[in-house]
Amino acid sequence: MPYEQIHACENGCALFRKEYADKDYCPKCKSSRYVVVDNGQGEKTQTKIPVNVLRYLPMIPRIQRLYMMEETARQMTWHKYGKRKEFDADGNKMLTHPSDGLAWKHFDEIHWQKAKEARHVRIAIGMDGFNPFSMTATQYSCWHVFVMPLNLPPERLCKERTFS
Repeated sequence: MPYEQIHACENGCALFRKEYADKDYCPKCKSSRYVVVDNGQGEKTQTKIPVNVLRYLPMIPRIQRLYMMEETARQMTWHKYGKRKEFDADGNKMLTHPSDGLAWKHFDEIHWQKAKEARHVRIAIGMDGFNPFSMTATQYSCWHVFVMPLNLPPERLCKERTFS
């Protein structure tokens, strides 16, 4: 799947895209878009190496892929039409899918027009950062963003945790 590389300000102020695509300095904090090097004679110049890069993976093509196969498309409406196991062996009420939860039901009450269409995709997003090579002194870090479609039935949620 394709992805887009977007240069970012080192302080996280702005992304160098759209109206800032041709700028060499951040419009907010005025920091350099590119790595600045000293040539040894007191002169500083910008390289063409970006200080920060955001790698953007568009979600729309990934969601469209879920509806390309008939079986997966049918499973994407499970949260609305699927059969649930209401109680466990002890007679306690079970939460078998996020759509059984109060937050999902509350969202459906507020946005009832969107909730009518079972094919609308609900997603969960999580992220976590780490320093590569286990070096805590480095200024370099990676942040993984996990996106998971919640429409799928419980057995598929466990198998397909993220969009690939």
